[in-house]
Amino acid sequence: ATTTRPGYFRTVVGGTYDRAAGAAVSRLVPLRSAMTVAVTSTTVAPGSRVAVVASVKPAVAGQKVKRQLKRGGRWVTVEVDRTGRAGRASFSFVPTVSGKTYHYRVRAMRTASSLGTTRYLDVTVR
Repeated sequence: ATTTRPGYFRTVVGGTYDRAAGAAVSRLVPLRSAMTVAVTSTTVAPGSRVAVVASVKPAVAGQKVKRQLKRGGRWVTVEVDRTGRAGRASFSFVPTVSGKTYHYRVRAMRTASSLGTTRYLDVTVR
């Protein structure tokens, strides 16, 4: 396999094979994303800042990453960032309601070369 551009690979197969006339010999296929999410702490005091860093592979600069909060059974986007060349996006927020657990998900959105992915995390305020 050879790299044609970031996130794309071309596989060349030797030998004999059958294909329909006019069928494409090769095509670019988006790769499945992998993402890790690091958080400063999942249990915090009211008013404490929480930092979240999402690392997406394959790294595609400019990929949209959303931090979403579950409210009333629905996911609501509360912050958006784009990945840098290293595939990282970061968020920070200050939860304030004591005794509450916030349910978040971090979503790396689909691009032309990446299928996107989702990771979940809970932050509890004590």
